[in-house]
Amino acid sequence: MGLFSGLKAMKKVEKIKAGGKELLSIADITNLIINLPDAKRNLSSNQFSAVHSLFQCLQKCRTNMELDLTGYYEEAAIIIGIFNQIAPYEKYSGMEQTEALFFMNGIKPLLDELKPRSEALLNSIKVSCPELNKYFSLKTQDIELLLTEMVNSRKAKEDDDYINYLMQNCHFLKREHATAFHGVLIANALYGKNKALDLMDQLFLKWINSETHESINRPMEERIYDPQSKIAFFCGVLFPNGVVTKEESDRLSKTYTDLWIQHTMRLREK
Repeated sequence: MGLFSGLKAMKKVEKIKAGGKELLSIADITNLIINLPDAKRNLSSNQFSAVHSLFQCLQKCRTNMELDLTGYYEEAAIIIGIFNQIAPYEKYSGMEQTEALFFMNGIKPLLDELKPRSEALLNSIKVSCPELNKYFSLKTQDIELLLTEMVNSRKAKEDDDYINYLMQNCHFLKREHATAFHGVLIANALYGKNKALDLMDQLFLKWINSETHESINRPMEERIYDPQSKIAFFCGVLFPNGVVTKEESDRLSKTYTDLWIQHTMRLREK
């Protein structure tokens, strides 16, 4: 982030502290609360490399959020919660060391409360910055939970509006399924088509593998709740959202329908 952008963000924080609301991104907040010269001076070379890599990845998070003072402190704590996993934040906070120690002691309850949101943000940036995996203990996370956390961590009204729109246009959808799929669309906007389709593939295969056994015993009139029904609907949603062409959308729908049929046949043979 450039000097001008940093000064602009500082002025926004001053307005927030005066009782107003301003638009800030994760990148803005990270730039304000992480002191890289302190990190280089006070951390080991390995710790500094990790802090610097995480800092650079968070600079890609440019989506603006309208924040009041509580919201700003929460977002800052979420970011601190990630950095603190690498090295004690007080060593590169930009504060005097004693002040920083008192600060960290004071916000510990908030860090504990917001830990799930810190993990959600970390998991979402790992999608575009897989190099971060070497600095954090690897955790296998359920794909549906990962995508849901990508949506929920944004706290954006337009996300809720679009999820509601999906459910209105496909009455057999469950909200958790619509939310997870919306995470695929967010991944496309943030990280591009290939990464989004990879995440979608993991999500659809999970649904096919976990829900098909239950669907076999459903009456015919309830087959709309089979996994291939929502998968076909979501494949159709990819095209108007600019993720794939109409031809690609149709091809994906057929591919996953065929996979579901094959899986269903194997289960019936058992």
